[in-house]
Amino acid sequence: MNRDLVVIIDDEAKQTLRSLGNRYFINVSNRRQEYFLETPLGDIRPINGYLVSNPNLAEHTGEYLYLELTAQCHFRCPGCGVLDNLETERILFQPVQENSKYMTLDFALGLSEAIKDNPRMLGRNLFYGGGEPLIAPAKFAAVNSVFSKLDRTSVITITNGLPIPLEYSQFLMFLGKISAQKPTGEFMTPHTFLSLSSSHIGQYALWAKKENLSGYIPQDASSPQEVLFRKAEILTDLFQSRGLGFTINVIDNIGGNVSNDLRESVMRNLPIFETTSYGHREPCSQGQELAIRSNGDLYPHCYDVFNRTNKLGTIGFLLNN
Repeated sequence: MNRDLVVIIDDEAKQTLRSLGNRYFINVSNRRQEYFLETPLGDIRPINGYLVSNPNLAEHTGEYLYLELTAQCHFRCPGCGVLDNLETERILFQPVQENSKYMTLDFALGLSEAIKDNPRMLGRNLFYGGGEPLIAPAKFAAVNSVFSKLDRTSVITITNGLPIPLEYSQFLMFLGKISAQKPTGEFMTPHTFLSLSSSHIGQYALWAKKENLSGYIPQDASSPQEVLFRKAEILTDLFQSRGLGFTINVIDNIGGNVSNDLRESVMRNLPIFETTSYGHREPCSQGQELAIRSNGDLYPHCYDVFNRTNKLGTIGFLLNN
């Protein structure tokens, strides 16, 4: 069934669009009413606002697209944009949870169809975020199989790393879940960013104390505070052994201490990409882009997703007209 994606602009989004000079959506109806949208997760969401029946998603994702694949995560890090959308039940201490709720294939197919044609596009960067996008590898694989077919699109997975096993044979099995067609894992997204911040270090330290998860939590770290640093080192070797790109994405609000600690702890050069939480935030470019949360909310940058500001509207399948 071919269904068109629409955007609903509520009062908050209307204010944002006015401040941006209506750069994003111009075909807005002048009739305000309550609409019902099917969100990326397949939930039904009522929204009072104005309908954009042709949001021109190909243009607005021409350079950059951030997709929040799921609201499920092992951690609750302060400042995380998905935090207010996380499930209310505390997730059990299990690195892989295939029952987690993910972006539906219908939405992935609809979005892929809506963004694929842009004759002026030189190349798009597509970032999978969350939640934790790898918490359910098979569901991740199903969504990735849709977007991996897009031309001129580079795909990057942003992960807390916890679902990725440490032992080589188990690592290959994990990659096999990403693609049954290529069990050695070549089909996984070619670039993976491991999130490493003060909060992630603390969360890993808690896991190291609470559970003996030797398949996922390094047992040879000098202290709980060193567990994530050690995991970063192991995952670097595993990914590079398969020819897959792997980068440590350092998010540090306190003057670069995490980056310095990381470099000192492993005693060798690792692929580190530093970001900030204030001002210009890479890998969010400041060009033509869009960020889509798992509940359907749209933002101009992943910086805005994390801070929950500058909402542009809500996307989904229209259930009434």
